[in-house]
Amino acid sequence: MISLLEDSYTLALLWFLMMEQRFAGNVRLRECYTQFMEDYEQLGHIEECPRIIGPQFFLPHHAILHPESSTIKIRVVFDGSSKGASKLSLNDILHSGHTVQPPLLTTVINFQMPLFVITTDAEKMFSQVWVHQEDRKFQQIIRRIDPSGLLKCYQLKT
Repeated sequence: MISLLEDSYTLALLWFLMMEQRFAGNVRLRECYTQFMEDYEQLGHIEECPRIIGPQFFLPHHAILHPESSTIKIRVVFDGSSKGASKLSLNDILHSGHTVQPPLLTTVINFQMPLFVITTDAEKMFSQVWVHQEDRKFQQIIRRIDPSGLLKCYQLKT
């Protein structure tokens, strides 16, 4: 099954180079992205790794700026649904478990019943799910801090 993931590096590199072109015209986006990735690394969610020979997957990623938001200024999207040379994505070959949330209709109906409703940020609740060391090679990204610097490989740990 892992051999189904062919060259994903080329697509991830193309996406990263296109994002760097966007940075050239949008300094604020570059600054926010750089700060996000530095924070992400300091929190231990990502680590630099060597490029390996053998099965691996590079996730294309891009940044979305939300200047009007008071809480989240930038969101970085790691795209597990992008298809590599084999025309398969990482999401295509992963085993997906059962759905953990109730059906949407049930949720909507339940909102009509109580007098008060409380919401929470699910991202914060589930943000500390760590990927096993041997599986991190399937969650790699390409990045560099400066466009004149060398490209480096990183692996996501969450």
